[in-house]
Amino acid sequence: MFINNRKSTFFNPLALIFLLISPLFLTLFLSNLFFLFKISLSGLTIFFSFIVSYFILLSLTKKNHLYEWLITGIIYLLSYFLSIFFYDLSADGQWYHLESIINLYKGWNPIYEISKTNVAQIYVQSYPKGYEIIAASIYSFTQKMESGKLINMIVLIASLVYVFQLLKQTKLSIFKKYVYTFLICVNPIVITEIFTYYLDGFMFSCLLILICSFISLLKNYNKIELAIFIFILSIFSSLKFTSILLIFIFVLFALTLLWKNHKLTFKYLFPFFISGLFIFPLTNINPYYTNIKNNFHIFHPAFGKEKVKNLLSSHVSEEFYGKNRIEKAFISYFSYTGSSKKTINFKIPFSIKLSEIKVLNEVSITYGGFGPFFGGIIILTILLFIISLFIPIKAPPVLYYLMLGIMMSIVSFPDIWFARMVPQLYLCTILILLIMEYKSIKNIYLKFWTHLTSLIICINTFLFIIISLVLNFYLSLNIHYQISQLKKLEKNSPIPIDYFFKSNLTRLEENHIAYRVTQIPYSENNKNLHFFGAKGKNTTRFIAELNEKDKTKLLRYLDNQYNKIFNYYQTYKKIK
Repeated sequence: MFINNRKSTFFNPLALIFLLISPLFLTLFLSNLFFLFKISLSGLTIFFSFIVSYFILLSLTKKNHLYEWLITGIIYLLSYFLSIFFYDLSADGQWYHLESIINLYKGWNPIYEISKTNVAQIYVQSYPKGYEIIAASIYSFTQKMESGKLINMIVLIASLVYVFQLLKQTKLSIFKKYVYTFLICVNPIVITEIFTYYLDGFMFSCLLILICSFISLLKNYNKIELAIFIFILSIFSSLKFTSILLIFIFVLFALTLLWKNHKLTFKYLFPFFISGLFIFPLTNINPYYTNIKNNFHIFHPAFGKEKVKNLLSSHVSEEFYGKNRIEKAFISYFSYTGSSKKTINFKIPFSIKLSEIKVLNEVSITYGGFGPFFGGIIILTILLFIISLFIPIKAPPVLYYLMLGIMMSIVSFPDIWFARMVPQLYLCTILILLIMEYKSIKNIYLKFWTHLTSLIICINTFLFIIISLVLNFYLSLNIHYQISQLKKLEKNSPIPIDYFFKSNLTRLEENHIAYRVTQIPYSENNKNLHFFGAKGKNTTRFIAELNEKDKTKLLRYLDNQYNKIFNYYQTYKKIK
Protein backbone atom coordinates (compact mmCIF):
# COMPACT_ATOMS: atom_id res chain seq x y z
CA MET A 1 0.00 0.00 0.00
CA PHE A 2 1.09 3.58 -0.53
CA ILE A 3 -0.59 5.20 2.48
CA ASN A 4 0.03 5.52 6.18
CA ASN A 5 -2.60 7.11 8.39
CA ARG A 6 -1.52 10.00 10.58
CA LYS A 7 -3.77 11.21 13.35
CA SER A 8 -4.24 14.90 14.11
CA THR A 9 -4.78 15.94 17.72
CA PHE A 10 -6.64 19.14 16.81
CA PHE A 11 -8.50 18.44 13.58
CA ASN A 12 -9.57 15.01 12.38
CA PRO A 13 -10.32 14.96 8.62
CA LEU A 14 -12.00 11.55 8.92
CA ALA A 15 -14.41 12.98 11.49
CA LEU A 16 -15.27 15.78 9.05
CA ILE A 17 -15.91 13.30 6.23
CA PHE A 18 -18.09 11.23 8.55
CA LEU A 19 -20.13 14.28 9.59
CA LEU A 20 -20.58 15.34 5.95
CA ILE A 21 -21.78 11.91 4.77
CA SER A 22 -23.68 10.60 7.81
CA PRO A 23 -26.69 13.01 7.58
CA LEU A 24 -27.23 11.98 3.95
CA PHE A 25 -27.21 8.28 4.79
CA LEU A 26 -29.43 8.66 7.87
CA THR A 27 -31.92 10.74 5.88
CA LEU A 28 -32.07 8.07 3.16
CA PHE A 29 -32.37 5.22 5.67
CA LEU A 30 -34.93 6.85 7.97
CA SER A 31 -37.07 8.20 5.10
CA ASN A 32 -37.39 4.70 3.61
CA LEU A 33 -38.14 3.28 7.06
CA PHE A 34 -40.92 5.87 7.45
CA PHE A 35 -42.26 5.03 3.97
CA LEU A 36 -42.46 1.38 5.04
CA PHE A 37 -44.67 2.41 7.99
CA LYS A 38 -46.75 4.68 5.72
CA ILE A 39 -45.26 7.91 7.06
CA SER A 40 -44.62 10.61 4.44
CA LEU A 41 -41.26 12.27 3.93
CA SER A 42 -40.41 14.97 6.47
CA GLY A 43 -38.03 17.91 6.42
CA LEU A 44 -37.17 17.22 10.07
CA THR A 45 -35.40 14.02 9.01
CA ILE A 46 -32.37 15.84 7.58
CA PHE A 47 -32.21 18.15 10.62
CA PHE A 48 -32.50 15.22 13.04
CA SER A 49 -29.86 13.28 11.05
CA PHE A 50 -27.44 16.20 11.23
CA ILE A 51 -27.75 16.34 15.04
CA VAL A 52 -27.66 12.57 15.57
CA SER A 53 -24.54 12.22 13.37
CA TYR A 54 -22.50 14.09 15.97
CA PHE A 55 -23.58 11.77 18.77
CA ILE A 56 -22.93 8.67 16.65
CA LEU A 57 -19.39 9.94 16.03
CA LEU A 58 -19.01 10.67 19.73
CA SER A 59 -20.00 7.11 20.60
CA LEU A 60 -17.59 5.67 17.99
CA THR A 61 -14.52 7.66 19.03
CA LYS A 62 -15.25 8.65 22.66
CA LYS A 63 -13.82 12.06 21.74
CA ASN A 64 -15.29 15.54 21.36
CA HIS A 65 -15.52 16.53 17.68
CA LEU A 66 -17.32 19.85 18.14
CA TYR A 67 -14.76 21.66 15.94
CA GLU A 68 -15.37 19.31 12.99
CA TRP A 69 -19.14 19.51 13.58
CA LEU A 70 -19.04 23.33 13.39
CA ILE A 71 -17.02 23.16 10.15
CA THR A 72 -19.59 20.69 8.79
CA GLY A 73 -22.38 23.13 9.68
CA ILE A 74 -20.58 25.96 7.87
CA ILE A 75 -20.04 23.76 4.79
CA TYR A 76 -23.73 22.79 4.73
CA LEU A 77 -24.75 26.44 5.17
CA LEU A 78 -22.49 27.71 2.37
CA SER A 79 -23.63 24.87 0.10
CA TYR A 80 -27.25 25.83 0.86
CA PHE A 81 -26.75 29.47 -0.16
CA LEU A 82 -24.93 28.48 -3.35
CA SER A 83 -27.62 25.93 -4.25
CA ILE A 84 -30.50 28.41 -3.87
CA PHE A 85 -28.63 31.09 -5.83
CA PHE A 86 -27.79 28.87 -8.82
CA TYR A 87 -30.91 27.61 -10.58
CA ASP A 88 -31.05 24.18 -12.14
CA LEU A 89 -31.49 24.96 -15.85
CA SER A 90 -30.70 21.46 -17.11
CA ALA A 91 -33.11 19.26 -19.07
CA ASP A 92 -33.44 16.07 -16.98
CA GLY A 93 -32.82 18.03 -13.79
CA GLN A 94 -35.92 20.16 -14.37
CA TRP A 95 -37.78 17.19 -15.85
CA TYR A 96 -38.07 13.87 -14.01
CA HIS A 97 -35.51 14.47 -11.23
CA LEU A 98 -37.25 17.59 -9.95
CA GLU A 99 -40.67 16.04 -10.60
CA SER A 100 -39.69 13.13 -8.33
CA ILE A 101 -38.47 15.54 -5.66
CA ILE A 102 -41.64 17.66 -5.85
CA ASN A 103 -43.85 14.54 -5.61
CA LEU A 104 -41.95 13.30 -2.55
CA TYR A 105 -42.15 16.77 -1.02
CA LYS A 106 -45.92 16.77 -1.49
CA GLY A 107 -46.32 13.51 0.44
CA TRP A 108 -46.06 10.77 -2.18
CA ASN A 109 -45.11 7.40 -0.68
CA PRO A 110 -43.17 5.52 -3.41
CA ILE A 111 -43.58 2.14 -1.68
CA TYR A 112 -47.37 2.01 -1.51
CA GLU A 113 -48.59 4.62 -3.99
CA ILE A 114 -48.46 5.07 -7.75
CA SER A 115 -47.24 8.54 -8.65
CA LYS A 116 -50.08 10.64 -10.06
CA THR A 117 -47.74 12.98 -11.91
CA ASN A 118 -48.38 13.52 -15.63
CA VAL A 119 -44.71 14.40 -16.19
CA ALA A 120 -42.31 11.51 -16.98
CA GLN A 121 -44.45 9.22 -14.81
CA ILE A 122 -42.61 6.05 -15.82
CA TYR A 123 -39.25 7.47 -14.67
CA VAL A 124 -40.62 9.08 -11.51
CA GLN A 125 -42.29 5.83 -10.47
CA SER A 126 -39.76 3.22 -11.53
CA TYR A 127 -36.25 4.66 -11.28
CA PRO A 128 -34.10 4.39 -8.11
CA LYS A 129 -34.51 7.54 -6.07
CA GLY A 130 -31.96 7.60 -3.25
CA TYR A 131 -30.67 10.95 -4.45
CA GLU A 132 -34.15 12.42 -4.83
CA ILE A 133 -35.25 11.28 -1.35
CA ILE A 134 -32.33 13.07 0.31
CA ALA A 135 -32.86 16.19 -1.83
CA ALA A 136 -36.62 16.18 -1.15
CA SER A 137 -36.04 16.05 2.61
CA ILE A 138 -33.78 19.11 2.36
CA TYR A 139 -36.42 20.84 0.18
CA SER A 140 -39.07 20.03 2.78
CA PHE A 141 -36.90 21.45 5.58
CA THR A 142 -35.86 24.67 3.79
CA GLN A 143 -39.00 25.16 1.65
CA LYS A 144 -36.63 26.04 -1.22
CA MET A 145 -36.93 23.84 -4.30
CA GLU A 146 -33.33 24.45 -5.40
CA SER A 147 -31.79 23.70 -1.99
CA GLY A 148 -31.57 19.92 -2.47
CA LYS A 149 -28.65 20.43 -4.88
CA LEU A 150 -26.43 21.20 -1.90
CA ILE A 151 -25.70 17.47 -1.55
CA ASN A 152 -23.61 17.68 -4.75
CA MET A 153 -21.26 20.09 -3.01
CA ILE A 154 -21.24 18.05 0.21
CA VAL A 155 -19.99 14.85 -1.46
CA LEU A 156 -17.54 16.82 -3.62
CA ILE A 157 -15.95 18.40 -0.53
CA ALA A 158 -15.89 15.02 1.24
CA SER A 159 -14.14 13.45 -1.77
CA LEU A 160 -11.59 16.30 -1.91
CA VAL A 161 -10.72 15.84 1.77
CA TYR A 162 -10.50 12.04 1.46
CA VAL A 163 -8.37 11.98 -1.69
CA PHE A 164 -6.02 14.58 -0.23
CA GLN A 165 -5.66 12.51 2.94
CA LEU A 166 -4.50 9.55 0.86
CA LEU A 167 -2.17 11.58 -1.36
CA LYS A 168 -0.72 13.26 1.71
CA GLN A 169 0.95 9.98 2.58
CA THR A 170 2.76 9.69 -0.75
CA LYS A 171 6.15 11.18 -1.63
CA LEU A 172 4.63 13.76 -3.98
CA SER A 173 5.43 17.42 -3.31
CA ILE A 174 2.75 19.39 -1.49
CA PHE A 175 1.96 21.29 -4.70
CA LYS A 176 1.44 18.05 -6.64
CA LYS A 177 -0.77 16.67 -3.87
CA TYR A 178 -3.11 19.63 -4.27
CA VAL A 179 -3.01 19.43 -8.08
CA TYR A 180 -3.78 15.71 -8.21
CA THR A 181 -6.52 16.06 -5.58
CA PHE A 182 -8.12 18.71 -7.77
CA LEU A 183 -7.75 16.70 -10.99
CA ILE A 184 -9.10 13.49 -9.45
CA CYS A 185 -12.18 15.03 -7.83
CA VAL A 186 -13.10 17.98 -10.04
CA ASN A 187 -13.73 16.51 -13.46
CA PRO A 188 -15.92 18.06 -16.22
CA ILE A 189 -19.02 16.03 -15.29
CA VAL A 190 -18.84 17.10 -11.63
CA ILE A 191 -18.39 20.74 -12.70
CA THR A 192 -21.29 20.93 -15.15
CA GLU A 193 -23.70 19.08 -12.83
CA ILE A 194 -22.76 20.71 -9.51
CA PHE A 195 -25.74 23.11 -9.56
CA THR A 196 -28.22 20.71 -11.18
CA TYR A 197 -30.28 17.70 -10.11
CA TYR A 198 -28.37 15.44 -12.50
CA LEU A 199 -26.62 12.84 -10.39
CA ASP A 200 -23.74 11.51 -12.50
CA GLY A 201 -21.30 13.92 -10.83
CA PHE A 202 -22.73 13.10 -7.40
CA MET A 203 -22.35 9.40 -8.18
CA PHE A 204 -18.71 9.90 -9.24
CA SER A 205 -17.88 11.73 -5.99
CA CYS A 206 -19.53 8.90 -4.03
CA LEU A 207 -17.44 6.38 -5.98
CA LEU A 208 -14.25 8.23 -5.01
CA ILE A 209 -15.26 8.22 -1.34
CA LEU A 210 -16.11 4.52 -1.61
CA ILE A 211 -12.68 3.70 -3.06
CA CYS A 212 -10.83 5.91 -0.57
CA SER A 213 -12.65 4.49 2.45
CA PHE A 214 -11.95 0.91 1.37
CA ILE A 215 -8.24 1.55 0.76
CA SER A 216 -8.02 3.29 4.14
CA LEU A 217 -9.82 0.41 5.86
CA LEU A 218 -7.41 -2.02 4.29
CA LYS A 219 -4.49 -0.10 5.77
CA ASN A 220 -5.94 0.88 9.13
CA TYR A 221 -9.20 -0.77 10.21
CA ASN A 222 -11.14 1.64 12.44
CA LYS A 223 -14.73 2.41 13.37
CA ILE A 224 -15.00 5.81 11.65
CA GLU A 225 -13.87 4.58 8.24
CA LEU A 226 -15.94 1.43 8.62
CA ALA A 227 -19.03 3.60 9.18
CA ILE A 228 -18.14 5.90 6.26
CA PHE A 229 -17.69 2.87 4.01
CA ILE A 230 -21.07 1.38 4.98
CA PHE A 231 -22.83 4.76 4.63
CA ILE A 232 -21.42 5.63 1.21
CA LEU A 233 -21.87 2.06 -0.11
CA SER A 234 -25.56 2.27 0.89
CA ILE A 235 -26.04 5.69 -0.71
CA PHE A 236 -24.22 4.66 -3.89
CA SER A 237 -26.33 1.52 -4.34
CA SER A 238 -29.57 3.55 -4.27
CA LEU A 239 -28.75 6.06 -7.03
CA LYS A 240 -29.24 4.30 -10.39
CA PHE A 241 -29.82 0.88 -11.92
CA THR A 242 -26.20 1.05 -13.05
CA SER A 243 -25.18 1.32 -9.38
CA ILE A 244 -25.76 -2.44 -9.10
CA LEU A 245 -23.33 -3.17 -11.92
CA LEU A 246 -20.70 -0.82 -10.48
CA ILE A 247 -21.12 -2.31 -7.00
CA PHE A 248 -20.61 -5.79 -8.45
CA ILE A 249 -17.36 -4.69 -10.13
CA PHE A 250 -16.27 -2.87 -6.96
CA VAL A 251 -16.86 -6.02 -4.87
CA LEU A 252 -14.65 -8.00 -7.29
CA PHE A 253 -11.99 -5.28 -6.97
CA ALA A 254 -12.32 -5.31 -3.15
CA LEU A 255 -12.16 -9.10 -2.83
CA THR A 256 -9.05 -9.18 -5.04
CA LEU A 257 -7.29 -6.62 -2.84
CA LEU A 258 -8.37 -8.44 0.34
CA TRP A 259 -7.08 -11.75 -1.01
CA LYS A 260 -3.84 -10.16 -2.21
CA ASN A 261 -3.25 -8.63 1.24
CA HIS A 262 -4.28 -11.83 3.13
CA LYS A 263 -7.25 -10.05 4.71
CA LEU A 264 -10.16 -12.04 3.33
CA THR A 265 -11.68 -12.32 6.81
CA PHE A 266 -15.11 -11.68 8.32
CA LYS A 267 -14.27 -8.25 9.75
CA TYR A 268 -13.44 -6.94 6.25
CA LEU A 269 -16.45 -8.66 4.67
CA PHE A 270 -18.76 -7.41 7.43
CA PRO A 271 -19.62 -4.02 5.81
CA PHE A 272 -20.63 -5.77 2.57
CA PHE A 273 -22.97 -8.10 4.48
CA ILE A 274 -24.52 -5.24 6.49
CA SER A 275 -25.08 -3.10 3.39
CA GLY A 276 -26.20 -5.93 1.13
CA LEU A 277 -28.42 -7.93 3.46
CA PHE A 278 -29.98 -5.25 5.68
CA ILE A 279 -29.62 -1.69 4.35
CA PHE A 280 -29.97 -2.24 0.58
CA PRO A 281 -33.31 -4.14 0.82
CA LEU A 282 -34.81 -1.28 2.86
CA THR A 283 -33.45 1.68 0.89
CA ASN A 284 -34.38 0.10 -2.44
CA ILE A 285 -37.90 -1.28 -1.86
CA ASN A 286 -38.80 1.21 -4.55
CA PRO A 287 -38.04 0.51 -7.36
CA TYR A 288 -36.97 -3.16 -7.20
CA TYR A 289 -39.72 -4.70 -5.08
CA THR A 290 -42.42 -2.30 -6.34
CA ASN A 291 -41.51 -3.08 -9.97
CA ILE A 292 -41.97 -6.81 -9.34
CA LYS A 293 -45.18 -6.19 -7.35
CA ASN A 294 -46.60 -4.21 -10.30
CA ASN A 295 -45.76 -7.09 -12.70
CA PHE A 296 -42.82 -5.32 -14.35
CA HIS A 297 -39.23 -6.36 -14.91
CA ILE A 298 -37.13 -5.70 -11.80
CA PHE A 299 -35.16 -3.12 -13.84
CA HIS A 300 -38.24 -1.60 -15.50
CA PRO A 301 -38.23 0.58 -17.62
CA ALA A 302 -34.64 -0.18 -18.68
CA PHE A 303 -35.54 -3.84 -19.36
CA GLY A 304 -38.63 -5.94 -19.85
CA LYS A 305 -41.71 -5.97 -22.09
CA GLU A 306 -42.37 -2.27 -21.54
CA LYS A 307 -38.76 -1.24 -22.03
CA VAL A 308 -38.39 2.43 -22.94
CA LYS A 309 -36.25 3.27 -25.96
CA ASN A 310 -32.83 4.62 -25.02
CA LEU A 311 -33.28 8.39 -25.14
CA LEU A 312 -29.61 8.90 -26.02
CA SER A 313 -30.28 7.59 -29.53
CA SER A 314 -32.31 10.73 -30.32
CA HIS A 315 -29.21 12.92 -29.92
CA VAL A 316 -27.16 11.26 -32.67
CA SER A 317 -27.57 9.85 -36.16
CA GLU A 318 -28.94 6.32 -36.64
CA GLU A 319 -25.72 5.34 -38.40
CA PHE A 320 -23.65 6.42 -35.39
CA TYR A 321 -25.90 4.69 -32.85
CA GLY A 322 -25.77 1.48 -34.86
CA LYS A 323 -21.99 1.15 -34.42
CA ASN A 324 -20.42 -0.92 -31.65
CA ARG A 325 -19.48 0.70 -28.34
CA ILE A 326 -15.74 0.97 -29.11
CA GLU A 327 -16.36 2.65 -32.49
CA LYS A 328 -18.83 5.09 -30.92
CA ALA A 329 -16.38 5.94 -28.12
CA PHE A 330 -13.55 6.53 -30.60
CA ILE A 331 -15.69 8.78 -32.79
CA SER A 332 -17.07 10.72 -29.82
CA TYR A 333 -13.83 11.50 -27.96
CA PHE A 334 -11.89 12.40 -31.09
CA SER A 335 -14.61 14.68 -32.47
CA TYR A 336 -15.42 18.34 -31.92
CA THR A 337 -17.03 18.94 -28.53
CA GLY A 338 -20.76 19.57 -28.93
CA SER A 339 -23.92 18.13 -30.43
CA SER A 340 -24.07 16.98 -34.03
CA LYS A 341 -26.20 14.74 -36.22
CA LYS A 342 -23.12 13.95 -38.28
CA THR A 343 -21.87 10.39 -37.86
CA ILE A 344 -18.22 11.45 -38.02
CA ASN A 345 -17.01 14.86 -36.93
CA PHE A 346 -13.29 14.29 -36.31
CA LYS A 347 -10.88 17.06 -35.29
CA ILE A 348 -7.12 17.48 -35.00
CA PRO A 349 -6.14 16.70 -31.37
CA PHE A 350 -5.60 19.85 -29.22
CA SER A 351 -7.30 22.07 -31.80
CA ILE A 352 -10.25 24.12 -30.56
CA LYS A 353 -13.20 26.01 -32.07
CA LEU A 354 -15.49 28.73 -30.73
CA SER A 355 -18.46 26.35 -30.98
CA GLU A 356 -16.69 23.95 -28.57
CA ILE A 357 -16.16 26.61 -25.90
CA LYS A 358 -19.79 27.72 -26.15
CA VAL A 359 -21.20 24.34 -25.02
CA LEU A 360 -18.93 23.73 -22.00
CA ASN A 361 -21.70 24.71 -19.57
CA GLU A 362 -24.08 22.07 -20.97
CA VAL A 363 -24.73 18.91 -18.96
CA SER A 364 -25.39 16.45 -21.80
CA ILE A 365 -22.70 17.15 -24.39
CA THR A 366 -23.12 14.55 -27.13
CA TYR A 367 -19.65 14.35 -28.70
CA GLY A 368 -16.39 15.01 -26.87
CA GLY A 369 -18.14 15.44 -23.53
CA PHE A 370 -14.87 15.62 -21.57
CA GLY A 371 -13.76 18.75 -23.37
CA PRO A 372 -11.93 19.95 -26.47
CA PHE A 373 -8.51 18.58 -25.44
CA PHE A 374 -9.57 15.16 -24.19
CA GLY A 375 -8.82 13.32 -27.46
CA GLY A 376 -5.22 14.57 -27.31
CA ILE A 377 -5.02 13.74 -23.59
CA ILE A 378 -6.03 10.14 -24.35
CA ILE A 379 -3.19 9.83 -26.89
CA LEU A 380 -0.59 11.27 -24.50
CA THR A 381 -1.62 9.16 -21.52
CA ILE A 382 -1.88 5.91 -23.51
CA LEU A 383 1.65 6.46 -24.83
CA LEU A 384 2.86 7.19 -21.28
CA PHE A 385 1.22 4.02 -19.99
CA ILE A 386 2.83 1.88 -22.72
CA ILE A 387 6.24 3.39 -21.92
CA SER A 388 5.67 2.78 -18.18
CA LEU A 389 5.38 -0.97 -18.82
CA PHE A 390 9.04 -1.05 -19.93
CA ILE A 391 10.38 0.89 -16.92
CA PRO A 392 11.57 -1.42 -14.10
CA ILE A 393 10.82 1.09 -11.31
CA LYS A 394 7.71 -0.05 -9.42
CA ALA A 395 4.61 2.02 -8.83
CA PRO A 396 2.12 1.15 -6.03
CA PRO A 397 0.13 -1.97 -7.10
CA VAL A 398 -3.11 -0.37 -5.89
CA LEU A 399 -2.92 2.08 -8.81
CA TYR A 400 -2.94 -0.79 -11.28
CA TYR A 401 -5.83 -2.50 -9.48
CA LEU A 402 -7.75 0.78 -9.60
CA MET A 403 -7.01 1.16 -13.30
CA LEU A 404 -8.23 -2.38 -13.98
CA GLY A 405 -11.40 -1.95 -11.89
CA ILE A 406 -12.27 1.38 -13.49
CA MET A 407 -11.66 0.07 -17.00
CA MET A 408 -13.96 -2.88 -16.23
CA SER A 409 -16.64 -0.46 -15.05
CA ILE A 410 -16.27 1.58 -18.25
CA VAL A 411 -16.37 -1.21 -20.84
CA SER A 412 -19.38 -2.80 -19.10
CA PHE A 413 -21.50 0.22 -20.11
CA PRO A 414 -23.13 0.18 -23.55
CA ASP A 415 -22.91 3.98 -23.95
CA ILE A 416 -19.30 4.73 -23.04
CA TRP A 417 -19.25 7.35 -25.83
CA PHE A 418 -21.52 9.58 -23.73
CA ALA A 419 -19.20 11.27 -21.22
CA ARG A 420 -21.60 11.83 -18.34
CA MET A 421 -22.43 8.10 -18.26
CA VAL A 422 -18.77 7.23 -17.53
CA PRO A 423 -17.21 10.12 -15.55
CA GLN A 424 -14.63 7.62 -14.24
CA LEU A 425 -13.02 7.56 -17.71
CA TYR A 426 -11.50 10.97 -16.96
CA LEU A 427 -9.99 9.46 -13.80
CA CYS A 428 -8.06 6.86 -15.83
CA THR A 429 -5.88 9.55 -17.41
CA ILE A 430 -4.96 10.93 -13.97
CA LEU A 431 -4.15 7.47 -12.57
CA ILE A 432 -1.70 6.97 -15.45
CA LEU A 433 -0.04 10.27 -14.53
CA LEU A 434 0.22 9.12 -10.89
CA ILE A 435 1.89 5.91 -12.08
CA MET A 436 4.32 8.02 -14.11
CA GLU A 437 5.15 10.15 -11.05
CA TYR A 438 6.86 6.99 -9.75
CA LYS A 439 8.13 5.68 -13.08
CA SER A 440 9.60 8.92 -14.44
CA ILE A 441 11.56 9.80 -11.31
CA LYS A 442 14.92 9.24 -13.05
CA ASN A 443 14.06 10.50 -16.53
CA ILE A 444 13.82 14.25 -17.12
CA TYR A 445 12.04 13.84 -20.48
CA LEU A 446 9.33 11.57 -19.08
CA LYS A 447 8.92 13.99 -16.17
CA PHE A 448 8.39 16.84 -18.61
CA TRP A 449 5.90 14.76 -20.62
CA THR A 450 3.99 13.87 -17.43
CA HIS A 451 3.91 17.48 -16.23
CA LEU A 452 2.88 18.77 -19.66
CA THR A 453 -0.03 16.31 -19.77
CA SER A 454 -1.04 17.37 -16.24
CA LEU A 455 -1.03 20.99 -17.37
CA ILE A 456 -3.19 20.23 -20.42
CA ILE A 457 -5.72 18.36 -18.22
CA CYS A 458 -5.75 21.35 -15.84
CA ILE A 459 -6.43 23.76 -18.73
CA ASN A 460 -9.16 21.47 -20.08
CA THR A 461 -10.80 21.32 -16.64
CA PHE A 462 -10.51 25.07 -16.02
CA LEU A 463 -12.22 25.78 -19.34
CA PHE A 464 -15.27 23.94 -17.97
CA ILE A 465 -15.06 25.78 -14.63
CA ILE A 466 -14.83 29.25 -16.19
CA ILE A 467 -17.50 28.81 -18.89
CA SER A 468 -19.90 26.82 -16.73
CA LEU A 469 -19.72 29.01 -13.62
CA VAL A 470 -19.74 32.36 -15.42
CA LEU A 471 -22.67 31.48 -17.69
CA ASN A 472 -24.69 29.82 -14.91
CA PHE A 473 -23.97 32.78 -12.62
CA TYR A 474 -25.30 35.18 -15.26
CA LEU A 475 -28.40 33.11 -16.06
CA SER A 476 -29.20 32.58 -12.38
CA LEU A 477 -28.69 36.26 -11.57
CA ASN A 478 -31.05 37.12 -14.41
CA ILE A 479 -33.72 34.71 -13.12
CA HIS A 480 -33.51 36.27 -9.65
CA TYR A 481 -34.12 39.65 -11.31
CA GLN A 482 -37.02 38.23 -13.37
CA ILE A 483 -38.70 36.73 -10.30
CA SER A 484 -38.34 39.95 -8.32
CA GLN A 485 -40.01 41.80 -11.21
CA LEU A 486 -42.79 39.22 -11.61
CA LYS A 487 -43.64 39.55 -7.92
CA LYS A 488 -44.46 43.19 -8.60
CA LEU A 489 -46.28 42.64 -11.89
CA GLU A 490 -48.53 39.70 -10.93
CA LYS A 491 -50.45 41.99 -8.54
CA ASN A 492 -52.09 43.50 -11.63
CA SER A 493 -52.79 40.26 -13.54
CA PRO A 494 -51.49 36.65 -13.74
CA ILE A 495 -48.28 36.21 -15.76
CA PRO A 496 -48.79 34.40 -19.13
CA ILE A 497 -46.30 31.53 -19.29
CA ASP A 498 -45.51 28.73 -21.73
CA TYR A 499 -43.60 26.10 -19.76
CA PHE A 500 -41.38 23.38 -21.14
CA PHE A 501 -40.77 21.89 -17.69
CA LYS A 502 -43.62 21.75 -15.19
CA SER A 503 -41.20 22.30 -12.31
CA ASN A 504 -40.86 25.90 -13.55
CA LEU A 505 -44.44 26.48 -12.38
CA THR A 506 -43.46 25.27 -8.89
CA ARG A 507 -40.71 27.88 -9.01
CA LEU A 508 -43.36 30.58 -9.49
CA GLU A 509 -45.66 29.08 -6.85
CA GLU A 510 -42.78 29.03 -4.36
CA ASN A 511 -42.46 32.80 -4.89
CA HIS A 512 -46.24 33.34 -4.66
CA ILE A 513 -46.50 34.51 -8.28
CA ALA A 514 -49.88 34.05 -10.02
CA TYR A 515 -49.68 32.76 -13.61
CA ARG A 516 -51.79 31.45 -16.45
CA VAL A 517 -50.53 28.77 -18.82
CA THR A 518 -50.83 29.64 -22.50
CA GLN A 519 -49.02 29.01 -25.79
CA ILE A 520 -46.38 31.61 -26.57
CA PRO A 521 -44.59 31.37 -29.96
CA TYR A 522 -40.78 31.51 -29.86
CA SER A 523 -39.34 34.83 -31.03
CA GLU A 524 -36.01 36.61 -30.78
CA ASN A 525 -37.47 40.04 -31.56
CA ASN A 526 -40.23 40.40 -28.92
CA LYS A 527 -38.74 42.60 -26.18
CA ASN A 528 -41.37 41.49 -23.66
CA LEU A 529 -40.65 37.80 -24.25
CA HIS A 530 -38.36 36.42 -21.53
CA PHE A 531 -36.81 33.02 -20.83
CA PHE A 532 -36.04 31.07 -17.65
CA GLY A 533 -32.48 30.34 -18.74
CA ALA A 534 -30.75 30.60 -22.11
CA LYS A 535 -32.82 31.66 -25.12
CA GLY A 536 -34.20 28.65 -26.93
CA LYS A 537 -37.28 26.94 -28.31
CA ASN A 538 -37.19 24.37 -25.50
CA THR A 539 -36.88 26.94 -22.70
CA THR A 540 -39.79 28.03 -20.50
CA ARG A 541 -40.84 31.52 -21.56
CA PHE A 542 -43.22 34.20 -20.36
CA ILE A 543 -44.46 37.61 -21.45
CA ALA A 544 -44.00 40.57 -19.13
CA GLU A 545 -42.87 44.17 -19.28
CA LEU A 546 -39.89 44.20 -16.95
CA ASN A 547 -38.30 47.36 -15.65
CA GLU A 548 -34.74 47.39 -17.02
CA LYS A 549 -33.78 50.17 -14.60
CA ASP A 550 -34.11 47.74 -11.69
CA LYS A 551 -31.23 45.65 -13.01
CA THR A 552 -27.99 45.82 -11.06
CA LYS A 553 -24.88 47.21 -12.77
CA LEU A 554 -23.35 43.75 -12.76
CA LEU A 555 -26.37 42.21 -14.47
CA ARG A 556 -26.46 44.98 -17.11
CA TYR A 557 -22.78 44.41 -17.85
CA LEU A 558 -23.27 40.62 -18.10
CA ASP A 559 -26.36 41.22 -20.28
CA ASN A 560 -24.33 43.27 -22.74
CA GLN A 561 -21.52 40.73 -22.85
CA TYR A 562 -23.92 37.82 -23.27
CA ASN A 563 -25.79 39.53 -26.12
CA LYS A 564 -22.52 40.45 -27.85
CA ILE A 565 -21.29 36.85 -27.65
CA PHE A 566 -24.71 35.49 -28.72
CA ASN A 567 -24.87 37.81 -31.75
CA TYR A 568 -21.22 37.17 -32.63
CA TYR A 569 -21.79 33.41 -32.52
CA GLN A 570 -24.92 33.68 -34.69
CA THR A 571 -22.90 35.66 -37.26
CA TYR A 572 -20.06 33.13 -37.01
CA LYS A 573 -22.51 30.26 -37.70
CA LYS A 574 -23.91 32.03 -40.76
CA ILE A 575 -20.41 32.63 -42.15
CA LYS A 576 -19.48 28.98 -41.55
